[in-house]
Amino acid sequence: MYIDKTSDRQPGFFQASPGKAHALKLGIDVHADRYVVVRQIDGNTPQPAQTFPPGACLDWVKTQFALAERVHTCYEAGPFGYGLHRALTALGATNYVIRTCVVLVFAWCLAIPALRESSLAAVSRKTWVFLALSGLATGLSWVCYFRALQLGKASQVAPVDKLSVAIAIVLAIVFLGERLNLRESIGAGLVVVGAPVMALK
Repeated sequence: MYIDKTSDRQPGFFQASPGKAHALKLGIDVHADRYVVVRQIDGNTPQPAQTFPPGACLDWVKTQFALAERVHTCYEAGPFGYGLHRALTALGATNYVIRTCVVLVFAWCLAIPALRESSLAAVSRKTWVFLALSGLATGLSWVCYFRALQLGKASQVAPVDKLSVAIAIVLAIVFLGERLNLRESIGAGLVVVGAPVMALK
């Protein structure tokens, strides 16, 4: 995303285009103390970036609905979660939250140097199928997780998500024949009991 390094203008720098646009798009670079916004009206060239304090940015977004039939916003979740998403959708914007792909890129950077043609050939078809199913399940789980964060609070959603630990233990017992000792059983039980206790308000 292009960022205007010299942009120290006050909110309101963007001027309205003549008439009402069909769609207005806002790309937001989120920081703890500021939001950097790039605006595009219909298919025109994106306008220079502008820096806003977080509260002022949301106030400015409200004014954009008078300029276009639809307002689309987009930002990367990063460590800031989905509070901004809820605020933008409450204003009436169609917001898209982008999940970072750094983990995927980093994983392939580690894996590619270790790959050999012979090692790939040794991977069975069954293994490839389970890898594909695992990737599909992971993607679906993130979709469900994002949807839950849209509907509820992170303090409620996160504990329920951690129930995956208990599910993994059950699957290990059923399919892998693993056995839990007393300490592990107590720990798994605390996870199962603690998650709904934290999620219920």
